[in-house]
Amino acid sequence: MTHRWFERPAFAGRILLVAAAAWAVGSGAHAQRPLVGESIVPQGEFLGEAPSTGLLLDADSAPGRPSYDPMIAAPYGDDSQFESNDFNQTRPVNWISGPYLRSGVNFVLGDDLFDVDQKTGYGISGGFRQPLGPEIGGDRFFFDLGGSYQDAYGEATPVNFGGRQITSIGGVVVGDIIVPNAFAATLEEARRGSLHAALGWYWGAPLDSRRADPQLRFATRIGGRVGHLRGGYQEALIIAPPAANQTIDPVFYQKTDTYGGLYAGTEAILLKRDLTFGHFQWTVDAEFANDWVNIGNIWEGNLGTASVMLGFMLSR
Repeated sequence: MTHRWFERPAFAGRILLVAAAAWAVGSGAHAQRPLVGESIVPQGEFLGEAPSTGLLLDADSAPGRPSYDPMIAAPYGDDSQFESNDFNQTRPVNWISGPYLRSGVNFVLGDDLFDVDQKTGYGISGGFRQPLGPEIGGDRFFFDLGGSYQDAYGEATPVNFGGRQITSIGGVVVGDIIVPNAFAATLEEARRGSLHAALGWYWGAPLDSRRADPQLRFATRIGGRVGHLRGGYQEALIIAPPAANQTIDPVFYQKTDTYGGLYAGTEAILLKRDLTFGHFQWTVDAEFANDWVNIGNIWEGNLGTASVMLGFMLSR
């Protein structure tokens, strides 16, 4: 269809009028919903004004952090001043456990084995302590594993033994007999080497604060041990001496035993740490032990001892 030239301006004017109306409708819709697919944002917030109900808090009005209390703090410390790997960080008290070595004297208790006299002996002990985790024993408990050597002295009632008497003439043996009750053997020493294991715990606060050094901490342990004992004997001939061409020696008798025992001990540990990896701490230990001894069904009984030892422990 052909339009006349004077109709074209009117047609163009109608097109512009429709476009202007559409733009006006779109602008109103955009003002009501600025972000399509999003929730409606208040005009004040959209323009950058502070919201009427915000989440900002005044730093001065925020409550302060409570002071550290070792009795109620978290199991592994709550030190706001120190990093987790800092030297002064508070940790469970059983973390002070470590390798140790001590020595001292022991005293025989009772007269079951050494029934005539009891004397002072000596001993040495060493081992390692491993702290138990919170799931097993809380913050106080530790496992103790080590070994010791104890030497106890005393005197037991003499026991008579036979003697083997050999007679020789011109270098030729002409007689070999057993003489009954020729010797009296007296047990005078009990040398014991043993392995021990114990469960222990620390007294006092469950946490260890190095900022309190120097300080004393106390620990108690209860355990058992198994070891080997060798006796020391005094042998005396109790019959007339043999002739010049005769010799006499005691017959064989049992002198050793494998034994077991129980013990309990308490120690004081002086903590004064100035190195990050640990420090040697002085310890004073008191221990009570009882070993069940049976040497050849001859010397048999309880060997109780009390020990006092001085030593050191490598503490974390």
